[in-house]
Amino acid sequence: MYRFYSYLIFALYLLCCSATLVAQEIKQFKDFGIDNPMSYSFVRTIAQDKEGFIWFGSSEGLDRFDGHQTVSFYHDNNQPNSLTSDVISRLLVDREERLWVGTFGGGLNLYREQTNDFLHFTSKSENRVLSNDTVNALFEDVNGNIWVGTADGLNILTFNGDEWQVKQIRQQLGNPNSLTQHTIQAITQTFEDEIWVGTNGGGISVFDLNGRFVKAIKYGDSTKSQYANKFVSALFADEQGQVWIGTEDKGLLRYSVTTGEFVHYQHQESGTSDLPSNTINHIYQDTNNNIWIATDNGLSIYQFNERLFNHHKHSPQNPYSLSNDYILTIFEDKNQMMWVGTLTGVNSWDPNIATFSQVSSLTTPTINNNKITRFSHLTHETIGFSTYGGWIYTLSIQDTQIDK
Repeated sequence: MYRFYSYLIFALYLLCCSATLVAQEIKQFKDFGIDNPMSYSFVRTIAQDKEGFIWFGSSEGLDRFDGHQTVSFYHDNNQPNSLTSDVISRLLVDREERLWVGTFGGGLNLYREQTNDFLHFTSKSENRVLSNDTVNALFEDVNGNIWVGTADGLNILTFNGDEWQVKQIRQQLGNPNSLTQHTIQAITQTFEDEIWVGTNGGGISVFDLNGRFVKAIKYGDSTKSQYANKFVSALFADEQGQVWIGTEDKGLLRYSVTTGEFVHYQHQESGTSDLPSNTINHIYQDTNNNIWIATDNGLSIYQFNERLFNHHKHSPQNPYSLSNDYILTIFEDKNQMMWVGTLTGVNSWDPNIATFSQVSSLTTPTINNNKITRFSHLTHETIGFSTYGGWIYTLSIQDTQIDK
C-alpha cells in the first residue's frame, strides 16, 4: 500500500511522530534538487489520493509526487483539456477519490485519471458554469456535494450520475435573505447539517444542504459598518458542536449552535488578553479537543477542560520558545506531537514536557526558506512540510533524517 513512499507531502514538515524523537537532534536535510519543478514556486495547497500520490498546488502549476519522481501539469493553449490556470489555490480529494483543483483566474478543474486530463468548471464554460474563476474555498458536504467559494459568489456542484450540475448562489443587493457578501473566504459544516460560509465583508451566511439561505450571522451591532465578524478569515466546526470564527482584525468568536450564544475573545492592549493578536490565520483542534489559534503575534491554545487560554510567544532568551510569533499553520501527527509553522521555521510541541523544539535554517542550514506553509503525513514513517520558496522537506521518524 505504501508503494509510493509519499514521504514528501509539502505541508509543514511536521514530522517527528514520536515522543522520543523530540529528544534527538535532527541530523540531515535533503532536497528535491535545483532541477525539480517544485523548487521554483510557492506551494499553497496539498492533498493525497487513494494511490498514495501526493499532489502539490503552487503558483506555477500542479505536481504529483509518487515518492520517487514528479509529474507536472500545466495550462497549455494547445491542449483544450489541460489545466485552466497554473496558479493553484485549493486542492480537494473527495469521498469518491476525485481530485479537485481550484485556481486563481481559471476556475475549477476535475482531474480525470483515465485520460490524464481535466474537466473544466469556469465562468466561460458552455456547461458547468461557475459564478467566478477565482476559487478561494473548496468543501465537500455530508451528501458528497462540492461547495466552491469564489471571489464573486458561491457554487454547489452536484453529480446526478451522468453529468455535473452547478447551482450558483450570488449576493442579491437589497435582499436580506441572500448571500451577505460576494467574496467567499471559508466554508464549513455544522453538526446540524448547516453550511456556514465566511465572507470578506458580510459576516457569515448560513445555508441548508440544498443551498437555501437560512440566516446571516453578524455578531455585534450589524447596523453599524464594523461588526465583529464582518471579515472572516477562518471557520472551524469542532467536535463539541461549536463553531470557531477567525476574523481579519476583530479576534476570535466561539458560537454555540445549540444555544445561539457567542463568546468573543480579543487581544487587549492593557490588562489580561485572551489572544496575542486580533488577526487570526488558522484554527485547529487536537485529539485532546484543545483549540489551537494561529495569529500574526503568537500562538494561543484554548484548553477545553479548563476553558482557559495558554499563550506562547518567541523569547530570544528561551531556546525552547517559538521561533517566531507569526504563525502560518498548525498540524498534529499520529503520535500527538504538535507542529507549528512560522515565518522562521518549524516548531514541534511535546505535550509531556510543554516546550517547543525549533528547526530552522539556523539550526539546520539545508533548509533554505524558513517560511513554513503546510504539514502532512506522508506515510506512517515520514512527515512532510513545505516552504514559501517552493521547497518540500520530509523527515523520517526512524532515523530522524530530513530530506528536501
